[in-house]
Parts: sequence; structure tokens; C-alpha cells
Amino acid sequence: MAPRYAGVIGLFVLTVLLSPVVPAPAAERVVARMDWLIGGKHVAFFVAAAKGYYQEAGLAVEIQKGGGSGETAKLVAQGLAQFGFADMITAILGRSQGMMLRSVGVGYGENPVTAISLKDTGIRTPKDLEGKIYGGPPGDVLWVLMPALTRANGVDMGKITYKNVDPAVRNAALMEGRIHFMSGLVASNLPNMQVLTRRRGKELNVLWLKDWGLNTYGHSIFATEETLAKRRPVVGAFVMQTFRAWRYAIDHPAEATAILMKAHPQLDREITELAVGQILEAVQSKEAREHGLGYMDLEKVKLTVSIVNQYFTPKTPVDHRDVFTNEFIKKF
Repeated sequence: MAPRYAGVIGLFVLTVLLSPVVPAPAAERVVARMDWLIGGKHVAFFVAAAKGYYQEAGLAVEIQKGGGSGETAKLVAQGLAQFGFADMITAILGRSQGMMLRSVGVGYGENPVTAISLKDTGIRTPKDLEGKIYGGPPGDVLWVLMPALTRANGVDMGKITYKNVDPAVRNAALMEGRIHFMSGLVASNLPNMQVLTRRRGKELNVLWLKDWGLNTYGHSIFATEETLAKRRPVVGAFVMQTFRAWRYAIDHPAEATAILMKAHPQLDREITELAVGQILEAVQSKEAREHGLGYMDLEKVKLTVSIVNQYFTPKTPVDHRDVFTNEFIKKF
């Protein structure tokens, strides 16, 4: 090496060695609390994690299973999770009770909640629920919505017996006749029971709440006003990457299902494939196709809020302007 270059190179090396190392910015840690046991309707969150979307946006996301929409709303309100994915009416009802929750993107373009029962129970209308036993946890979405369903259809809720049943044994309780009906959510327990009853040679009755006065939005992603105020870029990143993953799942349903099954190999493949197909259809509402996945139509939000104000009679009526924002929705 020529002497005149040795000094220059040596100086360069010394400069590099002595230069301070700038650490990469730490990932923003957030908890995303689901509404229920992990299943097909949660596929987008796992796709976003597996494809590196969250990491790319500087997020470290812990995806937690839930124990009902009501429980999820409370945990988000308490700051124990930054995001919830659960029934939008439940979040609005929480707002009326002082939980400062706001939806930032909707997953179900219409109400996905049903009351499911075995055919021999004779449950075909809301009135048929009188004298029957409902089974599920207190925060279960159907039980949360039961006051609205019964009041909208002239049903005496006092004639419906509530039985607290753990999610892990609820399907068996219905099949064995220990309860008469339970909630069946599109892309969740509905496909579970559609497959399980068929396998056992039984028939299922499905009572759709959307057909009985509750044609509202279903599950949404929501956060607290505090999170929106203090961590707005994080909210934007989480929402964008989650709906980006939903778009990917729509285009690659088999791969998306495989990603979810790899993360949760205990899932039944037939049920999971059916559930993933149902949620990918549900997320593609007319307004979502026009404005971007997750978009919430003003008039439908008003209708959803009116259900809370009319049938749950909160002390302070909820203003629809306080419960949602489309700020973070992008069209992929």
C-alpha cells in the first residue's frame, strides 16, 4: 500500500470506530385484544404480523384472545390493551358509560351476530326465545345486545334464562341440550356450529339480528381517546397495516388461512377455511369497496348509535360524531 494512502485509510477506520452508534428506534409495543378465542375472523392480524407489516411500521403487536366484546371494551378503556376488535355497539354502549372509545375501522360491514340453536328447539323468531336458556359468558355480544333485540321485537327478556357457560364448553352444552341457544358470529362460532352439527347429523337454526331490527355495523377496531391523542401515529400505522393485511388475505385466502393455522395449529381446518371466507366477504362492504377497507358510512354509524340510544336508554345519549373516525382509512 502506498504510504500516502495508508494514513488516509487509517484515519477513516479510526473515525468509523470512534463514531457513536445510533441505535435503531425501539418498536412501539401495543396490545391488540380480540373479542373471542382466536379463529378465522382474526386472520388479518396474523397476516399483518407474519408478513412483517407491523414490524415494517415500527410496531411490536401482541395479539390477545378475548372473552367477549364487553370484556374487550373494558380492558381497552382501562389501558390494558391499546386496540380492541369487538362489537361496535358494545364499544358505543361503553362510551355511554364513560369508556372513551372510538372506532377507527370496521371489519364487519353489517351486523354479524346471530342466535343459533338446534332445529328441534323451535327457535325461529325472537319471540321464540321466551322460555329458553341462553348460554355464554356475561360479556358475550349476543347477551350484550339482548336488551335491544327483545325491546325491538316485543319480547319479555325476563322470560329468558341466562346461564354462564365458559366458551370452551359452550358448543357441547348446546349439542347436549343443556342450553337452548347461544351467539353465533359470522366467521366465528357460526361456522363452528355449521360444521359440527353437519358432522353429527343435526340441523341448525340461525336467527339473524340484522333481520330483526338491528341492521347495524358489526365488529370494529377501536381505541381510547387518550391513545388517539398521545399515540396518533401508532394508531394510524396499526389501522393501515391491519387493513393492508385484510387486502392481502382477500387476494390470497389460502395463504392467509395457512398463516393463521401455523400460528394456531389446534384450529380445525375445515371450520377455519369457512370462517376465513366469511370474514373476507364481510369486510368488503359497498362503502369499503368505494372508499377503502374499514371505511364507515355516516348514515350507518348514525343507525348503529341510534340502537344504543333507543334501546339501552343511556343517561347521556351518545353523539354519533364521538364514536368513529375514517381518518386512518386508506384504499389499497
